[in-house]
Amino acid sequence: MLLAFGIKLLELTPTAHAIQEQRVWQLIYAEGFAPRGSQCGTCKALFAGEKETCDYCGQAVKSVSDFIDRAAERVLDMQGRVEEVRGPAAKRLQEHGSIGAFLRW
Repeated sequence: MLLAFGIKLLELTPTAHAIQEQRVWQLIYAEGFAPRGSQCGTCKALFAGEKETCDYCGQAVKSVSDFIDRAAERVLDMQGRVEEVRGPAAKRLQEHGSIGAFLRW
């Protein structure tokens, strides 16, 4: 995990948790990063990887291939920002999981 300007830069699972907690100010991800994930059909919580039930409401979770799009939509809905990074910045981010978030608090 990196610390950038006193703000934590997270990997996929902790980033998904931060999105669910509505703490993401800015979501960043490396160009071409397309992880599979899961999303709850009831509360819309996002999860890294495959799951069967939601950690938050216990309902069924389905596999999604567009995790980044869904995560970006959630961040934008909470008035956050989303940035896809390219070039040297993407290479550096790939060394730390290809995704991160600057947190509100």
